Amino acid sequence: MLDAFDPGALLRPAHAQTILSSLPTRQWWLRRAAAELEASSEVVDLTTDDDVHLRARVAVSHAAAPLVILIHGWLGGDRSSYMLSNAMALRAAGFNVARLNMRDHGDTEALNEVMFNSGRIGEIIDASAQLARTYGCGGAGLMGFSLGANFALRAASSACGTLRLPTLAVCPVIEPGPSAYAIDHGWYGYRLYFVRRWRRAFAAKQRAFPDDYDLRDAMRLSSVEALTDYFVERFTPYRDSEDYFSHYSLANDLLEGLDAPTQIVAAADDPVIPLHGYDRLPHNRHLSIKITRYGGHCGFVETARLKSRIDRLSVQFFERELGRPPDSEPARSDLQSCHRPSED
Repeated sequence: MLDAFDPGALLRPAHAQTILSSLPTRQWWLRRAAAELEASSEVVDLTTDDDVHLRARVAVSHAAAPLVILIHGWLGGDRSSYMLSNAMALRAAGFNVARLNMRDHGDTEALNEVMFNSGRIGEIIDASAQLARTYGCGGAGLMGFSLGANFALRAASSACGTLRLPTLAVCPVIEPGPSAYAIDHGWYGYRLYFVRRWRRAFAAKQRAFPDDYDLRDAMRLSSVEALTDYFVERFTPYRDSEDYFSHYSLANDLLEGLDAPTQIVAAADDPVIPLHGYDRLPHNRHLSIKITRYGGHCGFVETARLKSRIDRLSVQFFERELGRPPDSEPARSDLQSCHRPSED
């Protein structure tokens, strides 16, 4: 059982788990290992009903196979380590896999003039529905990591829409405010990492739309709190950061609307997601929560070769909820039949 996960003394520390999972050497190895996945993935540009443009990379294993839609974390993208690792594991098991980039993530800053914010759940639901219709001939499920897990849970709830897909959420952001505080006031490395990544994202947006953005003031800010205040005041419709956080918090009754099998996997020692947030989730017979003692933030590294237990868990979860994918190789005509036009 994952809730008894113990990687051994050397790999137990939360910071080790969190850092090792995204170590540059692991990223390098995964990108080499994912060469076949990348070569076989189709770049799919999606346009939502609100004229928002999002991009996904889709690898089809078999026309009749179920589709798993992966959603990355904040400031990540379709080539983040955990996205590649899980995509390879799911594809090896026969699933079709879509790696969906949120707005302004995965080098897509130029696709939309208006900035990303975490309240924009509608476009993720719309894009996921399009992917499910087009590539999910054998059914579809959602899987998210960190902020992407928060999006996946909201998308799966009938309170937000009609997606209602089996969902696996890894270390989801439950209460954004306490998570932002944990980043700023925990180990300094996390604050440094997220501040640098967010500044880089601002710089990329300014390069994409130089006549619309002047974000130089953001480059002088040195905390997630300060950057959030700056961002919310200038680029969102929310009153302040607290109001913004409330619009994507899960510490309310939103998940009472889950009516498809949903599993949260989290670690008690996660340095970014405070454990007490899980106590505020509503009881729902469709929702199971597995909390391990160790694992860090989206880590769950179990061997010296830096393999993550989540890769196996994702295959087990979606085989159980969507069925085992076909074993046979797809015929060319089968692939074409799966790529039917999205419904209007």
